[in-house]
Amino acid sequence: MEIQKKAPIDYSDYPFKTVIHKVQGYQAAYMERVRLEINEGSLVNIYSLLRKQGVHIFRRRLQDSNIAGVYLKHPNAGHCILINYEEDLYRQSFSIAHEYYFKLTITNIVNIIKLEM
Repeated sequence: MEIQKKAPIDYSDYPFKTVIHKVQGYQAAYMERVRLEINEGSLVNIYSLLRKQGVHIFRRRLQDSNIAGVYLKHPNAGHCILINYEEDLYRQSFSIAHEYYFKLTITNIVNIIKLEM
């Protein structure tokens, strides 16, 4: 299976037909699964999948146990996800997918924040 057939959609500019963010999230997740050729209910190695998308994944024990994961776009390293390895494996996988959503949606938000500072 070739993963990088098309570049990810910038969902921050996507013309969703609803303003309800939860529904937008479901729609974006569906479109991303189609793009990545992930069948509903199939098991996927999320670490391998996102590394092929150019995302660096780091697992560290975080001092604040309320933080399960963090996404950032580093000027040199690029897209990075930091996961709290104190969480169970299910939660870590969920957090990676959750943080990946930010990679797909905050591109323009980050640029706007930089301009306003």
